[in-house]
Amino acid sequence: MSVRSENKIVRKRIRVYGRVQGVGFRYLSMTAAAQLNLTGWVQNLADGSVLLEAQGEREMVDRLIPVVENGHWILIERKEEEWIEPVEGERSFGVRR
Repeated sequence: MSVRSENKIVRKRIRVYGRVQGVGFRYLSMTAAAQLNLTGWVQNLADGSVLLEAQGEREMVDRLIPVVENGHWILIERKEEEWIEPVEGERSFGVRR
């Protein structure tokens, strides 16, 4: 029995720009990540952008930003995304300070 490629664990680094700090972006990221069974982290950066890494099944990782983007007051103007190597042993999604 072969494993479908969609079920492979992947990791994506995403940097978002716009109205993304002070509007619940990190909280919504944590909530959505839990619902999507993702691990990783989210962090505000000094320039006003937010950086996050999300890990899990590809379909779920791809759903994270659209779910968060539906939050009130959040306005993503631009994002940079890249697939990176998964992190072994990561068990949760949290906020980095």
